Amino acid sequence: MIRFVTDQWLHEPDILAPVRHLELSVVDLDGNLLAQSLPPETGWTHERLEAFAEELAPLTEGGAEAYLGRVWVGGTEV
Repeated sequence: MIRFVTDQWLHEPDILAPVRHLELSVVDLDGNLLAQSLPPETGWTHERLEAFAEELAPLTEGGAEAYLGRVWVGGTEV
Protein backbone atom coordinates (compact mmCIF):
# COMPACT_ATOMS: atom_id res chain seq x y z
CA MET A 1 0.00 0.00 0.00
CA ILE A 2 1.17 3.53 -0.68
CA ARG A 3 2.53 5.41 2.32
CA PHE A 4 2.28 9.18 2.06
CA VAL A 5 4.88 11.55 3.49
CA THR A 6 2.39 14.41 3.75
CA ASP A 7 1.67 14.27 7.47
CA GLN A 8 3.36 17.13 9.27
CA TRP A 9 5.21 16.61 12.52
CA LEU A 10 6.62 19.23 14.87
CA HIS A 11 9.10 21.55 13.09
CA GLU A 12 8.73 19.79 9.73
CA PRO A 13 7.84 21.74 6.59
CA ASP A 14 4.30 21.42 5.22
CA ILE A 15 4.88 19.82 1.83
CA LEU A 16 1.16 19.26 1.22
CA ALA A 17 -0.07 22.88 1.34
CA PRO A 18 1.47 24.01 -1.98
CA VAL A 19 0.18 20.97 -3.90
CA ARG A 20 -3.08 20.11 -2.12
CA HIS A 21 -5.20 21.26 -5.08
CA LEU A 22 -3.29 19.31 -7.75
CA GLU A 23 -4.28 16.05 -9.41
CA LEU A 24 -3.07 12.84 -7.79
CA SER A 25 -1.31 10.37 -10.08
CA VAL A 26 -0.24 6.89 -9.07
CA VAL A 27 2.25 5.05 -11.25
CA ASP A 28 3.82 1.62 -11.03
CA LEU A 29 7.57 1.23 -10.66
CA ASP A 30 7.96 1.23 -14.46
CA GLY A 31 6.15 4.59 -14.70
CA ASN A 32 2.87 3.22 -16.05
CA LEU A 33 -0.20 5.12 -14.87
CA LEU A 34 -2.33 3.08 -12.46
CA ALA A 35 -4.77 5.75 -11.30
CA GLN A 36 -5.49 9.47 -11.35
CA SER A 37 -7.84 11.54 -9.25
CA LEU A 38 -8.79 15.17 -9.20
CA PRO A 39 -8.51 16.77 -5.77
CA PRO A 40 -11.56 17.12 -3.56
CA GLU A 41 -13.07 20.60 -3.67
CA THR A 42 -11.25 21.61 -0.47
CA GLY A 43 -7.99 19.95 -1.55
CA TRP A 44 -6.19 16.82 -0.45
CA THR A 45 -5.51 16.11 3.19
CA HIS A 46 -3.20 13.43 4.52
CA GLU A 47 -6.25 11.47 5.67
CA ARG A 48 -7.92 11.65 2.24
CA LEU A 49 -4.73 10.50 0.55
CA GLU A 50 -4.47 7.55 2.94
CA ALA A 51 -8.11 6.59 2.27
CA PHE A 52 -7.46 6.70 -1.48
CA ALA A 53 -4.36 4.53 -0.99
CA GLU A 54 -6.49 1.89 0.76
CA GLU A 55 -8.85 1.81 -2.23
CA LEU A 56 -5.89 1.34 -4.58
CA ALA A 57 -4.11 -1.30 -2.50
CA PRO A 58 -4.85 -4.17 -4.93
CA LEU A 59 -3.42 -2.14 -7.85
CA THR A 60 -0.23 -1.18 -6.03
CA GLU A 61 0.88 -4.58 -4.71
CA GLY A 62 3.76 -4.66 -7.22
CA GLY A 63 5.04 -1.27 -6.08
CA ALA A 64 3.95 2.26 -6.87
CA GLU A 65 4.76 5.96 -6.52
CA ALA A 66 2.30 8.79 -5.89
CA TYR A 67 2.51 12.38 -7.14
CA LEU A 68 0.48 15.52 -6.65
CA GLY A 69 1.14 17.32 -9.88
CA ARG A 70 4.84 16.57 -10.39
CA VAL A 71 5.69 16.48 -6.69
CA TRP A 72 6.42 13.05 -5.23
CA VAL A 73 4.29 12.54 -2.09
CA GLY A 74 4.59 8.83 -1.36
CA GLY A 75 5.14 5.30 -2.45
CA THR A 76 4.97 1.67 -1.49
CA GLU A 77 8.65 1.57 -0.61
CA VAL A 78 8.56 4.32 2.02
